[in-house]
Amino acid sequence: MTDERFVEQLTQHWQRVAKRDRQRELTQPKPLGALVQTDRPYIAQASPLQKLNLYFPKNVNLNTEKLPTIIDIHGGGWMYGDCHLNDSYCLFLASQAMP
Repeated sequence: MTDERFVEQLTQHWQRVAKRDRQRELTQPKPLGALVQTDRPYIAQASPLQKLNLYFPKNVNLNTEKLPTIIDIHGGGWMYGDCHLNDSYCLFLASQAMP
């Protein structure tokens, strides 16, 4: 098998896995009690890949209240998934946070 053929097969495999994950994510109920702000740049003049999401409990004043911080780093190695892969999990964690 050539290197190009291997890369093609690997890419097709990850595309199939990603499609199944997207379908699964759509069926998951979103936890109540939390909000998300998406696509926040973490550096000046960020590319679309240099953005993050913030998850926090509802009914808090983000300007005055200190909240626990959970950092979820998507570890797809630029091959699989994106920063929304763990949205439901992060929303759940944020909904449990007590200021």
